[in-house]
Amino acid sequence: MNRHRIGKVLLVLGALLGTLLAGLAWWAEIEASQYGFVRYTRDRMSALRCPVFIGPHETLAVRTTVTNRKADYRAQFTVRITKSSPAMFESETVRFRLAPGERRVLEWPIGPENIDVGHFIFVDVYQFGGYPNRPLQGQCGVFVLPFDLPGNFALWGGLALTLALLWGGWLLWRRGLVSDEVGTATARGLDFLSLVVPVSMVVAFWGHWLLAAPLVLLDGMALLGLLVFQVAQVD
Repeated sequence: MNRHRIGKVLLVLGALLGTLLAGLAWWAEIEASQYGFVRYTRDRMSALRCPVFIGPHETLAVRTTVTNRKADYRAQFTVRITKSSPAMFESETVRFRLAPGERRVLEWPIGPENIDVGHFIFVDVYQFGGYPNRPLQGQCGVFVLPFDLPGNFALWGGLALTLALLWGGWLLWRRGLVSDEVGTATARGLDFLSLVVPVSMVVAFWGHWLLAAPLVLLDGMALLGLLVFQVAQVD
């Protein structure tokens, strides 16, 4: 097998891995939106940070930052976190005051006791409103890995491996590309995957499932179309 073919295979493997990881992250966020948490406001808590993946026996942290941006006095803040569990929701409420411009980082653990619906942990964080600070709410889903591997290793290792396969494969494939293949459906498909799959991963890992949905779908359709086209060429 020449370097051209090896590059094509590596690129497709990277696209498959990246689409899988993005799809799992997107799936967790979709499940979180349907889990049963009450939606109190549409104002999104953009400071909420959740793990994307977690090991089945691992404990990681959920974090958010609360800032007194608008009040010119020591304002009181109330923040409630609700976590999934196989039986009943687990809730915890904290109250504190912040001076104008002051911020506070809040952190809560999630672990095996919060796994529900098979392979997920769900979190809802609600910041109660109090004039002039408006209420904020954030939700996230964390995918529980089916094997005993640290979640952050799966995230960053999977991202690094995907990029290495995608872009390393793309370089090998492009170097061996002959003039007759330039502009073909296969060439356009491989170029598309090398660009869009990393974007899909970043958006899905960021937690924006509405934006991730069409990107993951496009990745899957491009991979399927590429496979069908290759099979048709062989026939």
